[in-house]
Order: sequence, then C-alpha cells, then structure tokens
Amino acid sequence: MERGSFVLGHQLTSDQLNARILNYPTIAVPERKMTLNTSPVGIDRAILFDDGAYNNRDIQLIIGFEGKQADSNIQKFLSVLDTGKYIDFQMYSDPDYTYQVIRQSTGTIARPTYS
Repeated sequence: MERGSFVLGHQLTSDQLNARILNYPTIAVPERKMTLNTSPVGIDRAILFDDGAYNNRDIQLIIGFEGKQADSNIQKFLSVLDTGKYIDFQMYSDPDYTYQVIRQSTGTIARPTYS
C-alpha cells in the first residue's frame, strides 16, 4: 500500500474516494478485559477472571478528500461507517492487519485554505 492509502470494508478504497490518511495513526495496545470479583466472603483480596478478550481502542485519523466530488465522497465514507456493525479497515501503516472499526463519535469537516 502506498503512503496514506486505506481500504474500508473490502468495498471502498482511498483511490475510489480520492482520499488519503494525512496523519500517521498512533494506536495504543488494547487493555485486557478482566472481571474483578470482590463478592466471595472470607477472602482477603479480589479474584480476577480473564474474559479472554480486549477492550476497544480509539484510533484518530485525519483524512483528506480532494476533488470536485469531495462532499459526495465524504458522505460515502461516513455511510459505510454508519452501518451499526464493525467494518474491516486496512491502513498503509499496518497493511498486514485488518482492524474492525466503527464510528463512535462526531467527525469534523474542515475546509483548509491555501495561499
């Protein structure tokens, strides 16, 4: 994959959207899901149970869209993310790994100025 490129949901590529990831994403190691059980009577500390999974993590991306169809392409991008289920996402920074992503918060659409 070339710098800035991505594939969203096996159906939409950065080339189709005329878009690029503009920042190098910093991705934290996810936290392990553990259940803390403090209810048993007669023990002096809590019992930890490994839930066999990891918590979700946040990835913040800045994506630039170019061209006359930028507004339309932004809507296509968001509509794929707004399906209510996890979507496959591959990035240039980690091409051999497929992330399962959802959009959890608002996005900011900014119009940069050039001089």
